[in-house]
Amino acid sequence: MDELLPDGRDQNQAWVASRLRYPLRSLLIKANGNAVMYVAVSLLIVGGGFATSGIAAAGGAGKGSPAAWVIFGIGLLVALAGGISQQFRFGFRSSERRTLAVALREEGWHFVYETGTYAEGATAVSALQARVDEIHRRIAQVAALDSEPGRKTASTQRRQKAKR
Repeated sequence: MDELLPDGRDQNQAWVASRLRYPLRSLLIKANGNAVMYVAVSLLIVGGGFATSGIAAAGGAGKGSPAAWVIFGIGLLVALAGGISQQFRFGFRSSERRTLAVALREEGWHFVYETGTYAEGATAVSALQARVDEIHRRIAQVAALDSEPGRKTASTQRRQKAKR
């Protein structure tokens, strides 16, 4: 960028930091957190299912016994974990964020090595800005999954916009 726009070195560095470096770091941190939550909730669901089945089979507990209440509690915990997993979609959010992080990183490297659409120096900066803006729109859609109570997938949102 400094070669194409030599007068704006500080501006170029600020743009790269705000549009590439910080979003990339944020995506990777959040993707890692989502992946950890997905694995934890999945393990809880699987472990709870095995525990409930094993206790029910081995216990042969009568009505109202402590073992029956333990089985009931574990079943509720497993159901809650399954609901949390479905509601917050940790695995989906993690994979989407990792995909966006890779796309952002690849665009930066394509620009640096002047490959593809960035081979022509005159339009390279504007092409990079347009592509990064598109990725940021996708980042905002994934971020909306974190805050929106009635979560919608990106494809559902596109269909709704197309109908308007």
